[in-house]
Amino acid sequence: MSARASPRISRRPRNSSPRRIRPSLAPMCSASESDEQGLQERVNLLQARIQVGRRHLKIVDEAQAVREEKTQLQEEFNSWTGFATPPPFPLEMVEALARQLKSQQAATKTDELRQSSFVYAKARVVGQLASEQKAFRQALEALESAGTDEAKQDARRKHALRQSALSLSAEGVAFVQSSEQALSEKLALDGLREEFIRLSSSSCTWRAWRPWRETLEQSG
Repeated sequence: MSARASPRISRRPRNSSPRRIRPSLAPMCSASESDEQGLQERVNLLQARIQVGRRHLKIVDEAQAVREEKTQLQEEFNSWTGFATPPPFPLEMVEALARQLKSQQAATKTDELRQSSFVYAKARVVGQLASEQKAFRQALEALESAGTDEAKQDARRKHALRQSALSLSAEGVAFVQSSEQALSEKLALDGLREEFIRLSSSSCTWRAWRPWRETLEQSG
């Protein structure tokens, strides 16, 4: 063999041309697109669950803060015996307490309106949960009855999707229930605040000293 002989280069077989290979990849591309769509739906559901979870944790923290504030305010209310300074009290003080009472009553009214909205919210999330439970059972039955490998793959994808949707609905119900409980505790705090302001106001007005004045007038 001559030293100048060029190396042999293998040629591509005619039957392996790109034009003949591309059609055979079409089913694989379709399956990949279907899987990618299902994966994106599951990612969206996962992101929604994360958002609900964060809101749920925030509600739990707020409820804990309300309970601690109510406990502290209840202790102050039980031990309160009046203002440190004797009467008569400045008119500015009486007017300030009147404004506080009015503001607290408005806040209580707002919380009461929010509480009434939970009737619709609970019915909506509970109904959605029931629908997702039904869809999950149907997806499970479809997975168990799938015959071909292609049908099983599609059924597994749908089953995983419905499982994620079911988890999101269940967390939504838990979030609404926790929100309602937190608002109930907030209303209890509103009531205690209002009662405390009323007690303070009564100590600043002539009505609080009316029995003493009546006794003084009768004895005079």
